[in-house]
Order: sequence, then structure tokens, then C-alpha cells
Amino acid sequence: NHWTPAGHQHERWSGAVDLDKVGDSVIMVPVQTSLAAPGERALLAALAHQDGFVYVDVRVRRCLGSICVLLKPCSAHQPPYWIDNFSPYTLRLYQKDVSKRILYLRAYQGMPYSWETPLSDASKNALVVEVEGSSPLLLGTYTLDRVGDHKSIIKDGRVMLHATVRCDGPTLTLTMTDAQLHPNCLQG
Repeated sequence: NHWTPAGHQHERWSGAVDLDKVGDSVIMVPVQTSLAAPGERALLAALAHQDGFVYVDVRVRRCLGSICVLLKPCSAHQPPYWIDNFSPYTLRLYQKDVSKRILYLRAYQGMPYSWETPLSDASKNALVVEVEGSSPLLLGTYTLDRVGDHKSIIKDGRVMLHATVRCDGPTLTLTMTDAQLHPNCLQG
């Protein structure tokens, strides 16, 4: 069973929660201060990331024969993932095998990211990165939970974009770097 929020005001939630699987995940929920009581508005505004979302820890537990779902703002106030684009290209991002939400990351921009739908087998969660407007289509698929270098996006036999995942505190950051414009960034 999955619980997906119903109703128009919840369309921007980043994903569903698998109620049959004990575990932890993080979702993004838009802050709607207009629905909050006056005393809660300042708290919600303080919890919100600059993009208007709050990151929510979701914990599913078994407790005395019942399933308990605990929701609370992330204590670290950090997104689970961050995507950096150190290239002159616009990148199109979406979760592999989940086609609900396509995000665009412009040149030299960064953005928070969380899974649209966390898959029950976490090892199958993958982010597809496409170079917008490329012909033939240039793309790579990345496992954001594996720190280190990942497969580069290749064009005409040469590395076009180098991909690496690193830890920034509690956040895992995927960095896509233009290999020709920033060759010094690729040397470790």
C-alpha cells in the first residue's frame, strides 16, 4: 500500500510513502502558510527552504501490531540530494521509471532534489540526466546514493560531462561538470 496525498493542494508533494515497508525516507512538501494558524505561520516560514518546500522525515515503524507513520520536519533542514550543473547546458532531470515530474536545471545552477517515488528496492532509485536540445540525445543515469565518480556523458568519443557524487554534510550532491571548460575540476 502507498499513501499518496489526495486533493489539489498536495499535487506538488515529491512522492508517496510505502506503508508496507518499515524504513525512513524524505519527501518535499510545499509550505502553505495560508492554511496555518497565525501562530504557526512564522514557524512554517522558518522551516521552508528558499524554494518554498519543507523537507519532511517520514518514518514507518511497526508498533504493537500496528503501523505507525511519523512525519516531522528534517532536523538538518537539508534536502536529501542536491544537483549542481557546472556546464553551459540546460539539463533535464527525472527519476528513472517514474515519469511524473521533469525538472530543468539551467547552466551553472544548483537545486535540491528528492525522489518522486522512493522505490521499495532503494538500489533501483536512479536519476536520468539529459542534455536539453542535444541531437542525438545525450544522457546518463545515476545512483545518487553511491559516492564517487560515475559514468560520464560522452559525445563523439570524448567526455562531455563528468559526473560525481560527494557528501556535503547530510546531503549527497551530484555534480555534472563540463570536461572541456573545467578540466581542473576533474583532477583529484
